[in-house]
Amino acid sequence: MKIKNIGEIQKFLPKKSIEREIHRSLVEGLAREEVMILYGPRQVGKSVEVWKMIEGLVKIGGSDVFYFNFDVLPTEVRDPEEFWRWIKSMSNEDKIYVFIDEAQRFSNIGRWIKYLYDSKTGIKWILTGSASLDLKNRTKESLVGRKIEFFLEPLSLKEIIKDEGVNWQKVEKDFEGLNQKLREYLVYGGYPGVVTITSLEAKKQKLVEIAETYLISDISQMYGIGDKQDLKMVATYLAENIGGILSKDNLSNITGIGKYEATKCLEALEGGFVVRKIRSFAKNKTRELTHRSKVYFEDLGIRNALLGKLGEEKILMDRGKLFENLVIKILAEKWGWENIKYWRTTNQTEVDAVVVKAEGRIEAYEAKYSQSKTKPKNLVSFEQRYGQILDRTEVIWSGNWWKV
Repeated sequence: MKIKNIGEIQKFLPKKSIEREIHRSLVEGLAREEVMILYGPRQVGKSVEVWKMIEGLVKIGGSDVFYFNFDVLPTEVRDPEEFWRWIKSMSNEDKIYVFIDEAQRFSNIGRWIKYLYDSKTGIKWILTGSASLDLKNRTKESLVGRKIEFFLEPLSLKEIIKDEGVNWQKVEKDFEGLNQKLREYLVYGGYPGVVTITSLEAKKQKLVEIAETYLISDISQMYGIGDKQDLKMVATYLAENIGGILSKDNLSNITGIGKYEATKCLEALEGGFVVRKIRSFAKNKTRELTHRSKVYFEDLGIRNALLGKLGEEKILMDRGKLFENLVIKILAEKWGWENIKYWRTTNQTEVDAVVVKAEGRIEAYEAKYSQSKTKPKNLVSFEQRYGQILDRTEVIWSGNWWKV
């Protein structure tokens, strides 16, 4: 549909939303020629960011803006030429912006956009997708050199606290409100629709709804998982074992699902932005673990909902693992998931996070919910092995996580 005025936009924007750090980059991306692709889980706020971009464009004026949701494919998109002619017939301006939500629903989206991008000028394309593997695979070859990609995660803890007016330059280690927000985040995570709810019971209901509807139903459908219970069992196993070394044999044996089916479920959970894998950092293949991954959750609230642990009292035994998951996410937000590794030797000495930086330099971090008075032996061991390329080692705990 063509967006004609601000009034049409307001009904799509929530009454309360938290400012996202990615928004400025998205706005800057509108000025570039390439196709923009915004990935992220369902209900994480992609559509809100899209409508905020549309609102800004309409306020500026001088362009025509169109919005389509491919959850229900419009008849006009079946043929790119027909679609382009329809857009042009509805346009009065030389510059046109076309936003397409849930673009992965259209099987030919890559070739379709490539044709229009290469042959038609004056149109800026912005796509969103809830299934990374689907949309990436469908645009990978077709849009090489023609796209810029963005990823929207659930709200970070810093975004939530910043929304309440906290000055990060003046945060002290005994800041009571900060620690309370940390405890809440470890239980309920960062889905916008959960964070903005004040009632704890309503938060729990919303998380269960997201986990069951999006995680189980939508992802099963998107990735062709025949039995939804298989996906749920794999997700539950991963939830119980966050931060553990992933073994597909164990995954298959414990869930009772065939190895092929279990691997397919794991790939679906990755593609649907439920879990992330990090690989090992190893220079000595005989003494250090290689080719094995650890799994962490994109959202801690979803993890806890899968296990029925929605309450501070219910996660007490899990708090160390949940805090480790949070630290890995904070580091990934800063350095990128592809640059976060873990280190483990064959005699079980382990470091939670190794950040691989430019020119082979590294940083090493250990996550501890409670403060450690002395440097852990595992960090000392890592320093001894990699001191020549090591820029920093630190223990991150509940009293200094915001300094990362």
